Amino acid sequence: SLLAPRSGPAFVAHGGAAVIAVAVAASGWQGLSPRRRRSARLVLGGVALAVVVVGLAGVMAGFRARSGAEDGIDALRAARTSATNGDIHAAVAGFREAERAFRRAGEPLTGYGRLARAVPGLSQQVGAARVAVDAAAEAATALREAGASLHLNDISLQQGAVDLAVLAGAEGPLSVAVDALVDTVRRLAGVDRDGLLPPLRDALDDALDEARAAATTAERAHRSVQELPALLGGERPTRFLILFTSPVEARNRFGFPGAYAVLRFDAGRLSLERSGPINDLDAPVIDAAAVAVPGRVVPYVDYGAARSWRSIT
Repeated sequence: SLLAPRSGPAFVAHGGAAVIAVAVAASGWQGLSPRRRRSARLVLGGVALAVVVVGLAGVMAGFRARSGAEDGIDALRAARTSATNGDIHAAVAGFREAERAFRRAGEPLTGYGRLARAVPGLSQQVGAARVAVDAAAEAATALREAGASLHLNDISLQQGAVDLAVLAGAEGPLSVAVDALVDTVRRLAGVDRDGLLPPLRDALDDALDEARAAATTAERAHRSVQELPALLGGERPTRFLILFTSPVEARNRFGFPGAYAVLRFDAGRLSLERSGPINDLDAPVIDAAAVAVPGRVVPYVDYGAARSWRSIT
């Protein structure tokens, strides 16, 4: 597999160098005396044996690392499902298990697997795998610590109010998670894929896609925590107009508004400021002659479509 043909400048350069090296070695071999040939055979045999031993060490390290990495991926997926369902405790446990699995996967790569770094071709495979498991382990650690610091159960409407201090407290852990995932994306994207075996290259690409998706989700959650206090009256009271529509009058998408309510948030506390029938909001008088009526609305002009703001839907 390592010698499988590859297209591109890198393969041409390596292939050309290999041909030249073989030609030079063959020419030199012809000029050696019988005694020196025997010595050269011993040296070459020793080198070949060392390469085989080191290669076997690399293969064994790869198999052990793969087992741990697969366990880590399964744990991460379970943790992501738990987090999506709002079960932070289970998500934290999943991230902890993923962290342990990836650390376990990295042990053979940093132990006897390091011998494989001396073998051209195999060295790149081991190096790429090590970067991947190390990055995944560090990301799992950051996510575990961030999840343990989040108290989502407290970020809810309790006794008519949202605790903005608890909401603000989630910004730090989420920021740490974002930084960790962005760094994971950077490290995975920085691995040189030229010369990697297809299974490892594909696994790295899949891991990169997962890391990018996770980073995007974490960035959105972080931004939400930053923006929500202002929406909930953290800086000054905010008001939201709620329109209750009737699907029976659904001329377009939302239906005909029949009632309304005005909700007020002040420092996170929710109150109903006013509510009533939609007629309460009919004070503004619209000059129907000044309204540019779209063609699809013309059939409804006789029903007051150009006279009442309620037809905005």
